[in-house]
This record gives sequence, C-alpha cells and structure tokens, in this order.
Amino acid sequence: MRADKGVAALAAVALLAGAPLAGQSGERQDPHLRNDCRMAAQVLRTGHPAPRHEWAMDAIRRCDASGPAVLASVWREAAPSDTTGLDLLFNATRDFNDRRVVDAVAAVARRTGAPETTRIYAFALLFNYAVPGRYLNIEQLLQPGEFPPRIRYFTHDDRGDSTRAILGDLRPEVSEVLRSVAAAEPSSRVGIAAATVLRRLEDVSRWQNAKDAG
Repeated sequence: MRADKGVAALAAVALLAGAPLAGQSGERQDPHLRNDCRMAAQVLRTGHPAPRHEWAMDAIRRCDASGPAVLASVWREAAPSDTTGLDLLFNATRDFNDRRVVDAVAAVARRTGAPETTRIYAFALLFNYAVPGRYLNIEQLLQPGEFPPRIRYFTHDDRGDSTRAILGDLRPEVSEVLRSVAAAEPSSRVGIAAATVLRRLEDVSRWQNAKDAG
C-alpha cells in the first residue's frame, strides 16, 4: 500500500514537473514575472514570509534567468529535510538544465553531514538528470530495507535531447557520485540508497546503450 501511495505521489510531482515552460514569456521580457521572481527568490533565500514558501517554489519554476542560481543556493544552504518540502524542491529544480543546479545537488548528495532524507532526494534528482524523463519511486528509496530493492521507475516525459545538448551525458558523472557514496558512506540507509540508485542507473544505461546501438 505504501509503495502504491509512493508511486501516486511521485507521479503527481512528475506531472507538475513536466508542465511546459517553453512558450511562456521569459523573465527578462515580462515585468510582472520579473517581480514575481524577485519575490520568490527573497522568500526562498530568507524563509520569510513562511506562508509564501509553496507559492515561491511554484513561481521560481518560471524564472528562466534567475531560477537556477536561486535553486542552487537553496540546495547548498537551505534544503529542507521533510518530504513535503523536498517534493516541492525536486519539482522546481528538475525543470532547469543548468550546471550550477547539477553541481549543487551533487554536493548535497556527497555531504555526509546533510540530512539523510535530503541526500536521498538528491540521489533521485541526479538520476533524473542522468536519464531525463525517468523518475524513481522515492518512497521505496527512502525505506529500502536491509538489501537494495529492484526499485521501480517510470517515464513521464522525454527531456533527453535537450538535457544532453546543454549538459552533455551526465551518466558517468552521476555514477561516480553514487559509487563514491555507496563505497564510503557511514550511514547504511544512505549507502543502500546510493547503491540502489546506481544499480538502476546502470540498468537504464545498458538498455539505452542497446537502443542507441540499434
């Protein structure tokens, strides 16, 4: 039952995350959007006013110019540790193919002192950057049990071409992050999660490579 709820919850996140940004006016061209972006950045960087946090997370997704730097800062300095906040952050962040964002998420994934749940969400987001359009069942990842499960993933959209055109193939880089965490992580929960994501990334990579080879 919990796994089914996890799939449904993540599907909702993925559906929101897949909302198209293309076709909307850019931040530099739209004065109203620029004002929203400034307010959203202030809320996310300071935490005030707290009641506007969810609005700010939704607004920052439309901030094509300032959004990546703001979200990279949130990941490095103020990433939440609760699943509700992390769902919002995951949803906002994966819209941006930006090196600053990838580096910030990778830094949190490696950071031993970061909250365990935050790091596990970072692993899931790195997986999404490495194989765009595919989403892990995060609830399974958060409660893997004693041994890494064959965790499920599903496809919502296909962002591979645009992501790789901008950032290149991130699979080797993400694999290295996950492998280093799995090998040396003192927390068994985090180590198992990293190993699980690495295994699923390797599975998907083998399938993708075979598909590309025709």
